[in-house]
Amino acid sequence: FEKVGSKYYYLGTYQKVTWYTAVHNCHSIGGEMISLADNATLAEITKVISHNKYRDFWLDLTDLGGAGEFLSISSGLRPGFVDWCESATSSTNISGNCVNIEHRNSSTPCMKSVSCIDFKSFICESRKPRTISIL
Repeated sequence: FEKVGSKYYYLGTYQKVTWYTAVHNCHSIGGEMISLADNATLAEITKVISHNKYRDFWLDLTDLGGAGEFLSISSGLRPGFVDWCESATSSTNISGNCVNIEHRNSSTPCMKSVSCIDFKSFICESRKPRTISIL
């Protein structure tokens, strides 16, 4: 994991995998799929991956539990931040069940719903450390 802003991330930008494999890979190294809290987080991550070959990456959002109701696979909650691509703003244009960040022909990345079996890069966020007190 490397520090980006105030959090730690693993950048799986060296390979493309399905959304399911990305979830598994993140869990296997003690992390979760990235969840974007706000536009600042998106900007930080975009800056880091802008030089990579694969700049589209999976997020932890899916609507596999109910069509059109995107939830975080990590928390089970609705996303606090979304920035859909223009073609994905209408529910009739939502063609997939998993969400990725598209960063192809625009300097501004956006979110898009695509098939979970498409191949994309992934980014894992380290789990929040837990501490205990021993008296």
